[in-house]
Amino acid sequence: MRVRLGDNIARAESLHAAFCRHPLPIEDSLRLVLPEKATAAVAGAAEHLQLAREVFRDKGLGARAAVRDKWLHVAPLERPFSAREKILWEETYDDQRPDLFRSEAAGLQTMLLGLFEALASAETNHELVRYREGAPVRLSPYDLFRAHVFVGEHGVGVLLRVAAYPQHSRSSPYVSRKHQFPYFLGPVQQDSTLVPTMRMIHVRNVLWFDSKPCSLLAPIIHRRGQWYKLAIPGSLGSIYEGDFGLPLFEVIRFPRREDELLAYSYR
Repeated sequence: MRVRLGDNIARAESLHAAFCRHPLPIEDSLRLVLPEKATAAVAGAAEHLQLAREVFRDKGLGARAAVRDKWLHVAPLERPFSAREKILWEETYDDQRPDLFRSEAAGLQTMLLGLFEALASAETNHELVRYREGAPVRLSPYDLFRAHVFVGEHGVGVLLRVAAYPQHSRSSPYVSRKHQFPYFLGPVQQDSTLVPTMRMIHVRNVLWFDSKPCSLLAPIIHRRGQWYKLAIPGSLGSIYEGDFGLPLFEVIRFPRREDELLAYSYR
C-alpha cells in the first residue's frame, strides 16, 4: 500500500471538489453519465453508503474493520476458481481467501456490479472508447475486472481500473507503434486479448463518488495534465485510492461470475 503524501491528498481533494461543483467535465477529465439501470442500483445502496460515512466519522481509521465485518465474510465460493481465475487471484493476493458479500449487503454488491456493467457499456463509455482510439472497454481479466472501494471526508468512492493487462509486445518493425506495449506485467498478461493503443495508458482509472452518484470521472493522466502528479511512480498511470480516502477493500468481477463479486479486504 502506497504511503500517502500530504500534497497528493490536497490535490486529490481539490480535484474531487471541482468534479462535484461543475456540471461539465473538469479539465483533463472525461465525464461518463451512468445509465438508468446503474443509477437505480446506486439508489438501492443508499443505506449502505450512509452507514460507511457514519462509521468513518465515528471510527476514522478503525472504519475499515467495522465496515468489513458488516458487509463481507469468508464463505465457500459458489463455483471453484477456474485455472485463469486462480492464476489471477494468487498473482495479486497470494493465498488470502476471497471474501464474499453478506446477504445483508446485497444492495451494495448490486451497485458495484452496476458500475462495472455501466463502464463496459457503449451507452456509458463512448467518450472513453474514443480516447482509447476505438478500443472498447470489456469485462475481462485483461481490461476491466478490479475496483477499489474507499471512504473519506467527502463520502464513499470507487476507483475502477481499466486496461489492466494489455498485450505485451517488444518494439518491432512488424508491430505498429500505435499497438506496441513493451511492459511486462507478470504471468497474468500472458494470452492477453487486449490490443493496446498509444493513449490507452492515459485512462486506466475511472472514479465514482457518492457525492456525484450519476456520473463516472475518467482522469486523463499525461505529463502536462493536472492529474499526472497523482499517478504512482512507475505504475503506468495508475492513481491510488488512498489519496481520496481510507481504502476499505478491493472487488474482483470475473466475467463468468455475473452475479458474484469477490472481495479482498485489507487485514
